[in-house]
Amino acid sequence: MLIKHSHTKRFSYVNIASALLGFAWCFLHIACNDEYKIIDDHAGTWQSTLRGHYQVSIYPSNPPIKLGQIHSWIVEFRDSDNLPTTPDHISVSGGMPSHKHGLSTTPRVTEMLNEGRFRIDGVKFHMPGDWVLNLGITGPPGQDILQLDLLVEP
Repeated sequence: MLIKHSHTKRFSYVNIASALLGFAWCFLHIACNDEYKIIDDHAGTWQSTLRGHYQVSIYPSNPPIKLGQIHSWIVEFRDSDNLPTTPDHISVSGGMPSHKHGLSTTPRVTEMLNEGRFRIDGVKFHMPGDWVLNLGITGPPGQDILQLDLLVEP
């Protein structure tokens, strides 16, 4: 005769429930820990645009970045003579190429701070991982592009 012990079954349900609660706690802890580091090998340095019309420096205006919150960036432009220059138009886009999605917001230039220096508002990273920010730049030297590769990690 086979005897089933109900406490064994109950014990396994308790183990499963405990494991699920543990996973839920870990998930909530990670999700609620909203300060993330942006790993940017180019932060504070000047980079050349794709066609070389501009030198660009771009960085968060108020680090640390908080995951899931909208934040701002500062972008500065210099010409080939290393002098501040003001493009006629700057477009901003980005996303996570490995996930094949763009940003969940529509960032844009909101303010010219001084010649060649602008504020971009509306950037939001909703998850950690590899991101890109793209600047489309139009001015007297011509059209150009800058792609900034970023790693957002906890």
